[in-house]
Amino acid sequence: MELINIEKGLKQLIVIKRNGRKVEFEGDKIAIAIKKAFDSVANDNYTEKDANKVYIAVLKELYDKYIIGNDSEETQRKIKIETIQDIIVNKLKSLKYLEVYESFIQYRENRKKIRDAFEERKQYKFLGILDKLKIEDNITIKEKRGGTTPKSKIEKLGNDILKQYAMTQTIKKKYLESHEIGEIYIHDIECIPTGITGFTELELSEKLDEDFVRDRNIKEKEMDIYTYTNIISNIMLLTSREQYYGEGIPAFDFLLAKAVLKTFKQNFRKLLLEYLEFTEFLQFLPMNGILREIEKIESIGFDLNIFKGYLRESNKVFKIFEKVYEISLEKTRKDIYNAIMLFINNINVLSEERERKLIFSLNLGTDTSKEGRLVTKTLFKVLNNIEINKKDSILEVIFKLSRKINFMENTINHDLFLESLELNLKSIKYSMLDSTFNKEKYIENNYLTEVAYLNGIRIIDNNLDDKRAIVGGRGLLRNS
Repeated sequence: MELINIEKGLKQLIVIKRNGRKVEFEGDKIAIAIKKAFDSVANDNYTEKDANKVYIAVLKELYDKYIIGNDSEETQRKIKIETIQDIIVNKLKSLKYLEVYESFIQYRENRKKIRDAFEERKQYKFLGILDKLKIEDNITIKEKRGGTTPKSKIEKLGNDILKQYAMTQTIKKKYLESHEIGEIYIHDIECIPTGITGFTELELSEKLDEDFVRDRNIKEKEMDIYTYTNIISNIMLLTSREQYYGEGIPAFDFLLAKAVLKTFKQNFRKLLLEYLEFTEFLQFLPMNGILREIEKIESIGFDLNIFKGYLRESNKVFKIFEKVYEISLEKTRKDIYNAIMLFINNINVLSEERERKLIFSLNLGTDTSKEGRLVTKTLFKVLNNIEINKKDSILEVIFKLSRKINFMENTINHDLFLESLELNLKSIKYSMLDSTFNKEKYIENNYLTEVAYLNGIRIIDNNLDDKRAIVGGRGLLRNS
C-alpha cells in the first residue's frame, strides 16, 4: 500500500497524550521525533533515507494494528502517545539502528525522570527545555563541527526559560491553546515575564520645555536645534533600554518646529549685532527695542517692516537687516541639516549597540508652518545623503497624508508629499489620516490625534475613553 494512503488512513486515529488531552494524529510529529533521534548521535553515515525508512515502518505497523486490525465500530480509533513511542523504539532496534535506539531510550528515560519528579504539566514542560537544548547542541555539533559558544548557550537558555515560564505560568490557558493551534500568534513571548514593554510613541514637547531641560540646568537662551535633537536622542536611548521593540515620535515636524524658530532668532540676533557693530550703526540705534522685537518673532517668515520704526528711516540700515535675514536663514538651514544628520547617526549607532535590532519611527508631514516644513524637507535631504539609510535602515519614516494638507495638488504641503515619493529610503510608509478608522479619532489642529505608526502597528486608541484618544505617550505592551 502506498505511503500517502497509509497517512490518510491514520487520520482516523485519536492520540491520547499523557495529561489525558486528545489530539488528532499527526504523522509529521513522528517524523520529527525520528529525525531528532538520528540527529542526536554523531554518526555521519546516517542520512535522511535511514530516518525515512524507520518512519515508514512505524506508520505501516500503526496502520495494520489500529486501522485494518481494529474491528471496533467506533468511527475514531484511539492510541496512547506512549504506544507510538514504543513502536518507534522497536523499529529502531529491529532495523539495527542501535546507536539511535539507545539514544532514543535514554531520551525517554530522561523525560520520564522529569515527569516523575514534577507531576504537574507546567513544571514538566519547563524543565524539558534543558533536554531540548542538549539535543539541539548535538545537532549543531554534527552540522558545524563544534557546538554553540558558552555565551550563546546562556543567552538561548535564558530566552527559552523565559518563554516557557510565560507559557506555563503567565499566559492564560485559553490564549496559550489558541497560540499553539495557530488561531493567534503571540510575538516575543520571552519578554512577557520581564515586564518589558514593546515601544512608546514619545511626545516630548513638554519634556523639552520643562522637566528634562530644568533637570540638566540648560538655560532657555541656550536651547537650539542641536540641543533639542541631542535631548531627543538621549531620551530615546534611555527609554529604549527598557523596551525591546523600538521607539517612535508621533509628530517629528511639530516637535522640532519650535527649535527651528529659536535657532533662527539666535542666529538673527547674533549676526545683526555683529553687522551693526562692524558698520558702526549699533551705537545710534535703540537696540533694546529691536531685541524685544526679535524675541516676539513667531515665524521665520516674519515681516522685516516691524523694525522700520527703529531705523530712523534709513534705507541703508534696512538693507543690512535684509542681508542679515538672508544669511541667518541660510545658517539656520545648515544648522538644521547638521543637527538632524547627527540625530540620525546617533539613532543608527544606538541600534547597532543593542543585541536586538530596534526600529525607530518618525511620523511627520502635516505641519504647515515654515519651520515644520523646513524640518521635513531637511530630514528628506539628510536621508538621501546618508548611505546607511539607503539599505536596511532601522529608521522608519511615516508620512501622514491628509486631503486638506498635502494629498491634493493645491494643498500647502503637497510638495513635501511629492518629495517623499522620491525619497531614497526603503522603510517609508504612508498613514492615511482620512481613512474611516483614522478620521473618527482626528480633532482638527491637534496633531496628537493624528494616527502614528511603528513598523505597521497603529497607535491612537483609548479603550477607556474614546473621546480622549491620542498618540503621544501610547505604545505597545506586547506585540501580539
